[in-house]
Amino acid sequence: MALEAGSTFAGYQIERRLGTGGMGAVYLAKHPRLPRRDALKVLDAGLGADKSFRIRFEREAELTARLDHPNIVSIRDRGIEGDQLWISMQFIDGTDAAGLIQQGPAVLPPARAVNIVAEAAKGLDYAHRHGLLHRDVKPANLLISTDDEGDKVVVTDFGIARTLDDNTALTSTGSFLATIAYAAPELIEGRTIDHRIDVYALGCTLFEMLTGSVPFARPNPVAMMHAHITAPAPHPSEKNRAVPPALDLVIERAMAKDPADRFQTCRDFANAARAALTGVAPRPTPPPTAVRNFTPPPTQTRPPTASGPHPAPSGPHPAPSGPHAAASGAHPAPSGPHSPPSGPQRPPSEPHRAPSGPQPQPQATSQPQQVPPSQPRISAPQQFAPTGATAVGTPPSRSGPSKNVIIMALSTLAAVILVVVVAVALSGGDKKSPTPSKSDEEQVEDAIRTFAITVHDKGFTAAAKLACADSRANIEKQIEEGKLEGDAGVYMIVIEEVKDIIVDRNRATADVTSQVSKTGETADSTTDSEILEREDGQWKICDPPT
Repeated sequence: MALEAGSTFAGYQIERRLGTGGMGAVYLAKHPRLPRRDALKVLDAGLGADKSFRIRFEREAELTARLDHPNIVSIRDRGIEGDQLWISMQFIDGTDAAGLIQQGPAVLPPARAVNIVAEAAKGLDYAHRHGLLHRDVKPANLLISTDDEGDKVVVTDFGIARTLDDNTALTSTGSFLATIAYAAPELIEGRTIDHRIDVYALGCTLFEMLTGSVPFARPNPVAMMHAHITAPAPHPSEKNRAVPPALDLVIERAMAKDPADRFQTCRDFANAARAALTGVAPRPTPPPTAVRNFTPPPTQTRPPTASGPHPAPSGPHPAPSGPHAAASGAHPAPSGPHSPPSGPQRPPSEPHRAPSGPQPQPQATSQPQQVPPSQPRISAPQQFAPTGATAVGTPPSRSGPSKNVIIMALSTLAAVILVVVVAVALSGGDKKSPTPSKSDEEQVEDAIRTFAITVHDKGFTAAAKLACADSRANIEKQIEEGKLEGDAGVYMIVIEEVKDIIVDRNRATADVTSQVSKTGETADSTTDSEILEREDGQWKICDPPT
């Protein structure tokens, strides 16, 4: 049942409904005690009766609340009112990228579109570094407010997000979760996924922002999914003459069918888009040194290296009109055709034409490297049961009746420089070096974090396989006796720190500071000494000495 304006829910005074989505509705509401307004997301009562939906809804708050970044929507509070679950979130008084697309290219020129994507890329890469995939990146989930300093961009709706080692693309009933218009081929086909599905979706999002239409517009979902898997990426410059052809190559690489051929971080993609738009190559910077590698379970594919600089965003843009909520899956669907780009239009050609002139070829990036997971925690098995903008287009015309040899030479040189700049931005460097093997200490920490993530995402029954023989038997016995629950989504384990790792041949110890609780509850941090043993070449969790 929809909440009425003026009514009270969970202490919040409802002002109006902001939108609806597949899991519920979002309302603008006054906080019961503080002088502010929040976006209140309320789970549909019918879905709330389904355990899987309740777990997914609670998971959105659990996972997103861990992310503290200016380009990710803030989770303020959560709770249960009657039989309905709710989350209160940061309210963004503005619009979303889908609303800007509807207003047409005069409001959303290429420079502004690239800047919005670059800001969203910061938030997405931050989530990836903390072990979280978004899995539903699209214009409606990029919220935008504008002030004197320009656009403020926030990524919202982590309602179907998953940790990096959870490669499931479908629900238990086979329902497809991501929006098809932005879904990567491997997600559609149910193959192993990683953070590069968000790179692909961000590429689709930029294409739509540049052209006013999704990349693979087809008459039905099946045809659209087939196009994602088989059709070449379309060229935005064929639909909008204000888009420089150099951006076609950037979109092609972001939407590559093989994840290994894509940009390896969202920020790399944004930097290349800016370079193609401005002709200025970004200065390369090393990846953050604070990011630790992460080894997934043996059956999973390791994602690639995150690297690349981030130039400063462009200047302020016109303020969009109309308030908007910070909640995804809860925005009214845009209606009506998109406004056509201004200026004369070139007729579209075959979807995979080769741009004229010498073009740089996308280069494979360096050996893949895994992004670290979110920071879940582990303690000893017997302790696991918890106690508590203007468009950039054609170059300016030259005056004068003739061109001498010097001007022609300079023009040619400028064109060559632009091609080289875009090639450098797209390739990310052509030198390959082998990925160094991890030390025993790094493998020990990875084993601890992997076990912790598995407990929440797949349950203790699955996590027991990552434990030593004695510990595995201990966990299985506790599950059988009802002291532990073996299902997924029951326990929340947060790793805060792993330190003082000591390896002695096939045995290791480490001090682990962590929190363990049931999902929806809170817990204090504790530090325990964990013991691991190497079995069949893999480090596994063992019971500490009593």
